[in-house]
Amino acid sequence: MRYPTELVVNKSKFAALPKDLQEIVRTACQAEYDQVASDFYANDPRALETLVAKHGVRVRQFPEAILEAGAKASAEVLAGVEANQARLDQLLGERTGDWPIHRLGAIDRAVLRLAVWELTERPDIPTAVVLNEAVELAKTYGTDDSGSFVNGVLATLADDVRSDGTGHGSAQRGDG
Repeated sequence: MRYPTELVVNKSKFAALPKDLQEIVRTACQAEYDQVASDFYANDPRALETLVAKHGVRVRQFPEAILEAGAKASAEVLAGVEANQARLDQLLGERTGDWPIHRLGAIDRAVLRLAVWELTERPDIPTAVVLNEAVELAKTYGTDDSGSFVNGVLATLADDVRSDGTGHGSAQRGDG
């Protein structure tokens, strides 16, 4: 069992890093902490008892088929975004104005890449669903302005990449 740990950072060296690299480090550290903490708490019967008794949390096991389907879908999206990153970044870069892709916040960049991949590679997902999910992710995990920024970029991009011009038709597929 892994236990929550503390990350020690040299503040002056961290402050000297470019802002986008600081954000990447923060995001990676938070993801690692979340993983460590969830492993710790999931394996600690007292923590589970506290969640149930004090907070009214109901614990249940998801059916294996649902877990496998979620893992497969996640792997497909992540592989698709990785394989098409240059094309996705080009599409985004044409619509982010004075903000080059590398200057976007890590959360905004990740959410936008995922949504653009879905718009271009998954015509079975309605445009409104892609945009709504992306905006909600940006609002939840990004800055105060992330939701409106992501919405603005994706609204114009959707009209361009979906073939009927309304953002609701079939996608013009890329190479991957």
